[in-house]
Amino acid sequence: MSNFKKGDLVHLCPKRYREGRLRRGMITKVERLEELDDFPHRYIATVFLFKEGYSLTYDFRWLRKVEESGR
Repeated sequence: MSNFKKGDLVHLCPKRYREGRLRRGMITKVERLEELDDFPHRYIATVFLFKEGYSLTYDFRWLRKVEESGR
């Protein structure tokens, strides 16, 4: 099971997308994909991207949690 959940703030992993700039968003939906042939269960998340103003679906391996400061 992944440690991501609905409402988490995340960054897209910079190595995984072509623009090269950090993109930040919030997870709005989490889904588990069924096992396919050689692949184990995988999780995907629908992420609302703040700056762009739309949602996209990503594999959890593309996401990193935003570190929250203890203020």
